[in-house]
Amino acid sequence: LNGSQTAPLLRSFLTPLTVSADSATKVYDGNATAALNNVTPYDDSKVGGALAWSGKDVGSHGLTGLYTTSQQGYIISYDNAVNLTITPKTLTAGLTGTVEKVYDGTTAATLTNANFSLAGLFAGDVVNVSGAARYDNKNVNVGKNVTVTGMNLSGADAGNYSVNSDAAGNVGVITARPLTA
Repeated sequence: LNGSQTAPLLRSFLTPLTVSADSATKVYDGNATAALNNVTPYDDSKVGGALAWSGKDVGSHGLTGLYTTSQQGYIISYDNAVNLTITPKTLTAGLTGTVEKVYDGTTAATLTNANFSLAGLFAGDVVNVSGAARYDNKNVNVGKNVTVTGMNLSGADAGNYSVNSDAAGNVGVITARPLTA
């Protein structure tokens, strides 16, 4: 410290800079890129890094990424009112594969995540689907209509998506229960 100086000497040479830009909104696309418009002007020779949004998932994200590179650079802060708002991407769930059971007198169907197709899911995202499943009737047959209602998502990336609430398909098989003597 130098006399009555309360901050490190180097800091006294830095110029305060509050970085701002226009807020933006987009639908989740798996990355943090979005247009940066009307950015506060600054001297590129005094900063390093790249101005970017701070997150890629659904929610609100501020600015980040810059740092000072010289002793006559900036004390960098970011305008807290500027945000990138990311909204959920809508997935379309359908049924695939075969949903099979032995006749038990009910219409209840049990599906696994493999019985769902998810149109619009980004590669690498982890999302599972579940819901209440029913066969169209309790009778033995193939190509039976199976309906799933109240579908919801789970998994590490589920919060980035929404899904239709119902799906149906002719993927059901109920086989005859063997008779025992």
